[in-house]
Amino acid sequence: MTIHLGVPSVSPSFALDLFQQTAYWQANTPPTWVFDYEHPVTGSIQARFPVWCEGTQALSPHKATFGGIAFAPDLEMPVLQEFVEEIIQFLQNQGVKSLQVNCFAACYDAHAEAYFQLFTSLGFILLYEEYNQHLDLRKDFRQGLHPSARRRLAKCKRAGMYAQPLQGVLHPNVVYEFILAARQRKGYPMSISATSFAELFDKIPDAYMQWGVFDQQTLVATCTVVLVRKSQIAYYFLPADHPNYQAYSPSIFLIDAIVQYLQPLGFHLFDLGISSYRGVLNVGLARFKKNVGAIFSPKPCFVYGNNVG
Repeated sequence: MTIHLGVPSVSPSFALDLFQQTAYWQANTPPTWVFDYEHPVTGSIQARFPVWCEGTQALSPHKATFGGIAFAPDLEMPVLQEFVEEIIQFLQNQGVKSLQVNCFAACYDAHAEAYFQLFTSLGFILLYEEYNQHLDLRKDFRQGLHPSARRRLAKCKRAGMYAQPLQGVLHPNVVYEFILAARQRKGYPMSISATSFAELFDKIPDAYMQWGVFDQQTLVATCTVVLVRKSQIAYYFLPADHPNYQAYSPSIFLIDAIVQYLQPLGFHLFDLGISSYRGVLNVGLARFKKNVGAIFSPKPCFVYGNNVG
């Protein structure tokens, strides 16, 4: 095992999701340590585990949608288990009291169940399980719509609404204020500052796209599309709508437009995010996503006790 302080200069032998990439860490908060497992013969990096330390508490990730271990698809779970055991021992030696890992949703990886069981086998406790929902882009999105969602989509079309990327159309600060107002109206916290929001599109332009729906010149809905896994998985981030357009549900129109954009590019999964908070279901939000054809998958959060080791 190799331990890096902060952002490492070497890259693994396999493709990394956005939240495990050096560019993402450099644009946000770099990890305290990055642990790499290297193949004993080839020396190639086959697993990577970033950890952020806050006092005696360790987290993975810091603020991203998910963290934990990124690993080569053919890496065997017993090897990963030894890798994590070494990390726990290292953290114990550093005086770290607990380690929390927010995992990806099960729909992200065919090995998800074995990966989740890995943490349980090592003595991690399931702290909570989020209710994640996603769209399978290999299916016809419009066929999967609930009749009520199909009617609202048609209503937006009849009203002449249109959707488009917002880069070069609206300044990020304008979009941010729109999102902030919508989240305050619904009682949701804002997880990012205006400055950090604007920097996303400058620092990692290939990973973030802002989309919006307009009624003539009025912005009525928006969201940030995060390209989590190149040409495979996109994530629906910070959706917001206009209070005067609730009867139209322009977010359905927006999701439809983004799906039509992503499908020809080969994306197979559009992650609509969690519909819960620390395991407590938001029934209305979950229903909205189900009505647009979203499928449930668990997204667990594990913690290693009060004392590491």
